[in-house]
Amino acid sequence: MRVLAVCQHYWPEDFQVTAVCEDLAARGHEVTVLAGLPNYPSGVVPPEYRRGGRRREERGGVRIVRAWEVARRPGALGLAANYYSFAHSAKRLARRLGGGFDVVFAYQLSPVMMAGPAVAYKRMHGVPLLLYCCDLWPESMKVMIGERFRPLLEHYRRVSKGIYDAADVISVQSSAFREYFERVHSISGESVRYIPQFASDEYLGEDFSRAPSGRVNLVFMGNMGRAQNLPVIVSAFARMRNRARALLHFVGDGACLGQTKRLAADLGVGEGVVFHGRQPYAQMPRYYRMADACVLSLAGDSWVGTTLPSKLQGYMAAGKPVLAAIGGGARRVIEESGCGAAVAPGDVDGFASIMDRFAEEPSAFDGCGERGRAYFAEHFTRSHHVDAIEEALEELARGGRR
Repeated sequence: MRVLAVCQHYWPEDFQVTAVCEDLAARGHEVTVLAGLPNYPSGVVPPEYRRGGRRREERGGVRIVRAWEVARRPGALGLAANYYSFAHSAKRLARRLGGGFDVVFAYQLSPVMMAGPAVAYKRMHGVPLLLYCCDLWPESMKVMIGERFRPLLEHYRRVSKGIYDAADVISVQSSAFREYFERVHSISGESVRYIPQFASDEYLGEDFSRAPSGRVNLVFMGNMGRAQNLPVIVSAFARMRNRARALLHFVGDGACLGQTKRLAADLGVGEGVVFHGRQPYAQMPRYYRMADACVLSLAGDSWVGTTLPSKLQGYMAAGKPVLAAIGGGARRVIEESGCGAAVAPGDVDGFASIMDRFAEEPSAFDGCGERGRAYFAEHFTRSHHVDAIEEALEELARGGRR
């Protein structure tokens, strides 16, 4: 196949689309990527990409064509300039690429407008379009700005629906996203397919077991933002009957770190909650070896909370039991795999109960880690992910359109 991939973010920025495109190229497909100028997340464009430099290059067997964009800046206006500059300049560039591609592959992060150039190419050349949706729109925008700007949200609902309607197939990273597309955008059935993102499988063969000790270590790893619903974790820990048997660890950083520290102090559990800060990736095995179980939560007040967070996949690959207050696709994975226990998002008492059960009798969770690893190996490896993307692209290239 000749594949035109469209994503604002690409190497040297760190997103999975780079691995997917390079793996497709390694399998014999001819892949061209239409991307923006690297500047995520710093907002600094490397010197070699300024003033028209390196607008066309090749890496990993993939031809990269770069559209101009305004570098990211803090605040709504700065982000808007970044988003729209790429969308407009990449649309113009897409129209100049010429025909010859068999299929278009839009890898849609935030904002949804980054898939606009893929839609423009599809309409000009009649080429089928696979859109891989990592972030729901306008739901992701609603999380950022709240309900205060209803006309703006309605505008972006129409923009989003126009882009999603143009896709022949939409692939989603969480099974719960299928319900969102049906309810919000009236798109359902075979047009929306579940293809989970992959995660590193380097932990599958490592032994992260920990010798029993007087206290169990419950460990949260990763971004500490609003979506992670950290007050639920701290509040549940505070309500544990067996709190003296446990320590709660946070490994990471984010916008809600300060709030989480204050809440632990206000609830009088500061001595039992340890904040390790952001750690380099190379140090993660140390914290997995420390963990008896890993904890996870997501906010339940929006569809964004139905995502399948990558930290869950990391917990499973490391073979750790998972204790969670979560819904959507992540809840389904935990229950289907048998890798731990989960309660509804925001259920503080329920979360405290499963923490207590683990502290009282960790052996009741024996086998959770092994089951999680087995499920990971079957569903979340890079090869499984690229297999599914390749199959969908080939089906469309053969004429399987909506």
